[in-house]
Amino acid sequence: MLIHFTANVSNPVLMFSILLAVILLVPLVSTRLKIPSIVGFILSGALLGPGGFNVMSGESKDTLIAVWSIVGLLYIMFIAGLEFDLYQFSKHKHRSIVFGVLEFVITTMVASFLSVLLLKFNLLSAILFGSMLASRTLVAYPIISRLGLTKRDSLTTTLGGTIITDTATLLVLAVVVSLAREIMSIWFLCRLGVSLTLFFLIVFWGVPIASRWFFKNVSGDGGAQFLFVLTVVFTCGYLCHLAGMEPIIGAFMAGLALNCLISEGSLLKDRILFVGNNLFIPVFLFSVGMLVNVQNLISDIQIWIVAGVMLAASLVTKYIAARIVQALFGYSQEEGWIIFGLSIAQATVVLAVVEVGYNERLFNEAVLDGTVILILVTCLISPWIVERFGKKLALEEETSLLHTAALDKRLLVPVANPHTAGAVISFALLFRDPVATKTIYPMTVVQDGGNVDEQVAKSEHMLQQTISSCSEDIAIVPTIRIDSNPADGILRAVSELQAKTVIIGWGGESVGAFIFGTILEQLLKRCGQRILVFKPAHPLNTAKRTILCLPPFVERLPGFDETIQDFKRFAKQIGTNLQVVGIEFGFSSMQKRIKQVYPQIPTSFISKASLQEIRMFLSSCSSDDVIVLFSAREGTVAWQPGLAHLPGAIAKNSPQSNIIVVYPPITVEEASTGTSSEDETSLSSLFPQQEGIVLNIGKVTPEESVEKLIETVFADDKTKKESLISELRKAVNEYPIELTEGVVLSHLHCPEVERTMVLVATSAEGINFKSIKQPANIMFLVLSPVGVSPELHLRTLSSIARFVHTAGAVDSLRKTSSPEEVKSLLAK
Repeated sequence: MLIHFTANVSNPVLMFSILLAVILLVPLVSTRLKIPSIVGFILSGALLGPGGFNVMSGESKDTLIAVWSIVGLLYIMFIAGLEFDLYQFSKHKHRSIVFGVLEFVITTMVASFLSVLLLKFNLLSAILFGSMLASRTLVAYPIISRLGLTKRDSLTTTLGGTIITDTATLLVLAVVVSLAREIMSIWFLCRLGVSLTLFFLIVFWGVPIASRWFFKNVSGDGGAQFLFVLTVVFTCGYLCHLAGMEPIIGAFMAGLALNCLISEGSLLKDRILFVGNNLFIPVFLFSVGMLVNVQNLISDIQIWIVAGVMLAASLVTKYIAARIVQALFGYSQEEGWIIFGLSIAQATVVLAVVEVGYNERLFNEAVLDGTVILILVTCLISPWIVERFGKKLALEEETSLLHTAALDKRLLVPVANPHTAGAVISFALLFRDPVATKTIYPMTVVQDGGNVDEQVAKSEHMLQQTISSCSEDIAIVPTIRIDSNPADGILRAVSELQAKTVIIGWGGESVGAFIFGTILEQLLKRCGQRILVFKPAHPLNTAKRTILCLPPFVERLPGFDETIQDFKRFAKQIGTNLQVVGIEFGFSSMQKRIKQVYPQIPTSFISKASLQEIRMFLSSCSSDDVIVLFSAREGTVAWQPGLAHLPGAIAKNSPQSNIIVVYPPITVEEASTGTSSEDETSLSSLFPQQEGIVLNIGKVTPEESVEKLIETVFADDKTKKESLISELRKAVNEYPIELTEGVVLSHLHCPEVERTMVLVATSAEGINFKSIKQPANIMFLVLSPVGVSPELHLRTLSSIARFVHTAGAVDSLRKTSSPEEVKSLLAK
């Protein structure tokens, strides 16, 4: 050995102190030397281990380091599974399969051939030798995670390929050992198949059910949740061992099983990464370095021959495989190097295989020592390559996002109820844009009065308790406002803090006409920023589905695309699919628009005939659903009376569901119209040359009103008249839109008309629609040619909605006594 201390450290307390000192100092020194900290940990293990200065040795070392290194080994694989992009993998799984199979076949064949030719191995030893070199350990994965590249398609392909190569290697190990022991039989294969089937059932069916139940019932204690996750990980590792595979596969599978339940940015995710990156993983890397025996490396030339064959076979074949995959799937040069860098590191699987092969006398001691050199060299090269080219790739991504990151989309979160404040803040953390949202402001409003000091102290305590469990990766800045009115305090904070979105909590207990009360009512009238109202019911990470409800015309409101993007990202964050529910008319164009919005996640679409049908659909939602209702402010083009009642009805029928109500932002110009001036259409120009207006139509059904309106326009064309009436009889009851109380709009694309026309009927007694509670005193009927563009048709509908929401317009229309007065009124 280089230096041998006779009085080495064997006291476990001192040994642990040295380990902690290494974990503390290595990142600092590595930064100064400009080398990856992973390399620093491996070199530290080599220097302090039995093959170096022999500081760490003895029974305590064998017990302490061995246990902690196994924990770190499993932890790396668990984090890889936890951050694995399942959607991207399912979308591009063929790429992972191609890469994994390609690399495994090339490396196994070349390495097996070289081992027979140069090392004189027999067939079984050669096959095992080749397959173990095809495996990989994601030693450099923490670098990828730190650089924020885990969701890239190329990285998902590489991680998916790891499953293929490592699983194939371990299956080859099981078969080769069985052949060497001469126990290979049909019974053995059947037993292996059954045990693996049971294992996968437990992990991918049992673990999610048990975890979802635990997170729902133990939502307030992050420590308990963290210990539960650790228990799941190591239990899965041991069950995998019992099934005949290595525990690292079980840990990776546990990460996949918990992938959708542990959200990015949550306190639980932060704890998992913190403990792994700052304790378990560094100890594992340190233990890899301790395997190096410098004395043997100097004295035995055979070790270097074996190590040379290993390195040449592994590096060359994996470089070839990485370049082929890069060319096949069109990845950049940087991505090709990162794929290669991640693929070459050897530690976990190769250690397991060589240990078993050595014990089964398939490998000699030279292979065992050569494997240590292989591990040391690849674990030094891999992080260097990944960090160098990963930084270039991360810089490119950062540059492409500069326009987004330049604006801090601050969130203001007013809280008043201590019991729901934590849930509302947690929602804000999950909803935020991790690139553009740099600051979240939890706030309380203390009403001015005699006991202000006491109320401020209570508010400070509540805010401190609320933010104590928040992630440290984002600025959480609690703030307090003293004002005579809570709404005034919130409005002042919005202005002073330049908040872009206001998130407020709702208990769901009120189901009145205006369910949220006067504070929200004032905010909707006086605050132009986007407002989100959140009713918590259970932890969001336990949900299985996010349902987004879109009433008619919401796509014409400001910020529609941004809000869709935010909720697609939110659904991805909590691990749910997105189901979009909307009104049939115009829904196909809205689908195309939503599909184009990033990020791409599993999204399905359901169309309904009316808000009433949407309400009935939502009444069947369960505690596994998050319901997002895209609403509108009164006076905007998308507003209708039914929207005010919908959240309360949903809360009453689905009390166990999380509910989010979204009010898009408005500008000063759009506050009263909901559209820009360039979209204005003159309604008077859309009346047909014949009347198209029936006043005081009487107490009639929608079908009868349609007949009378069509009669005034197409009295001389019996064929067109009968065809239109036939179509409209069905449409008038299926697609009515209540623009405001007593005013209903129906619309249809039909081949019988050559240009868009607007028909109007009034009735003092009221027209009774099946899906609308109150009789309608005014009915607008819009007929557009089949070939007219959806934009032009929507512009007409918007003009009608804008007219209806103009102050005094509806009352004036009710009082008209002639068609000329109606046309004149609509021309204004």
